[in-house]
Amino acid sequence: MSLRLREGEQDLWRVTMGASPRGETPEGVIDDVVLVRADATDAERRALAGRSRPNPVALFEHLLEHAARTGRPPRVHHLPAARSGMLQSQRIIAGSLVERLSRTGSTRRGGELPTLSGVTTDFIRGLILYQERTPLDETIRVIAEELERDPLHGEIRAHRPVPAGHPEFIYRPQGTTEDIRLSRASSMVTELAPVVLLLRGGLEPGDTVIIDEVEAHLHPAIQARLAALLAHLVRADVRVVITTHSDWLLRELGNLLREGELARRTTGTPENGALTPAEVGVWSFQGQHSGFAVREIPFDEIEGIEPEEYETVAETLYNRSADLQNRLQEAAAGGDTARGD
Repeated sequence: MSLRLREGEQDLWRVTMGASPRGETPEGVIDDVVLVRADATDAERRALAGRSRPNPVALFEHLLEHAARTGRPPRVHHLPAARSGMLQSQRIIAGSLVERLSRTGSTRRGGELPTLSGVTTDFIRGLILYQERTPLDETIRVIAEELERDPLHGEIRAHRPVPAGHPEFIYRPQGTTEDIRLSRASSMVTELAPVVLLLRGGLEPGDTVIIDEVEAHLHPAIQARLAALLAHLVRADVRVVITTHSDWLLRELGNLLREGELARRTTGTPENGALTPAEVGVWSFQGQHSGFAVREIPFDEIEGIEPEEYETVAETLYNRSADLQNRLQEAAAGGDTARGD
C-alpha cells in the first residue's frame, strides 16, 4: 500500500508499507524526513545522516489497521494554521469565488485567479459546504458540548440565511439570546470554533485530526483545558496529531500521562481523560541546512514532557531576571547610601 502527496513537482509525502510474514516494513520520505525501519541496522541508520523514525510511520500503520478493521479508509481532517482568519473571511472568499467563476472569456477582470495551498482549499471548502451530521457519535457529541461549555462559554452555530446558500457561523454567549458573527467575536472563539464545527460535522471514531498551532490565541489556562479535551478524543478512538510550541499544553499532557500511570498502578484502568505512554508520542523538529533533525522527547514521571530547548530558554530568562533584580537592589542600596551621606 502506498501513500503519496505532491505539491507541484515536489513530493511532500511518499510512503510505502509492505506486509510479509516478517512484519510491516515502512519506507519513504515525509517533508524531507527519511523514514527508518524499526529493525534497521546501525549502518543503515548512520547512512541516513542521523535522521530518525518520526511519528508519521505510526500514523500510516494506523491508516492500514483502520482500513482492515472497518473496510473503509479513515478520513483525515486538517485544521491549518491561521484558521481563525479563514473562518472569519469565508463569506467574503465564497462570494468572491462565485463572482470570479461567473465571468467568462478573455474579458475576465483581475487577471489570473490566485491559488491557495491544498490544505487551505480543503478547509475553506469544508466551511462553504458545511453540514452538521446526525446522529453524532455520543462520546464526540459530549466533547463538543464540553468545549462549548468551557472554555468557549457559548454555542457555535451554523446559520443559512437562505436554504441553498453557504452557511454563516455565529457565536451565542451563555445566558443570552444574542447571536454574534464570528468576525466580531474574540480570537479565542474563532480559533476554537473550527474544532467544534469539526466535531459536529461528522468526525467519527477511527478518523484522524491534524491541528496546526493548536495553542494559537489561547490563554495558558485554556491551552491546558484543550489538552484534556484532546485526550478525551483519543479515548474516543480518534487519532490526534498536533503541532505546538506551547509549554503549558505539554505540561498538561505530562499530567495526563502521570494520571494514566497512577491509575495503572492502582486500579489498573486509566480514567476517561488520562493517557498512557503508548498513546502519546512527542517529537521535536529542529531545522537544519539539509532539512530537519527529528528527535523523540520521552515522557519522564518527574520532568513530564520537557523539550531541552524550552529548558534552555527558561534558564536564560531566569538568570537574566535574577541578574537584573540584583542590580536593582544594588542600585537602590547605593542610592540610600548617597542620601545618607
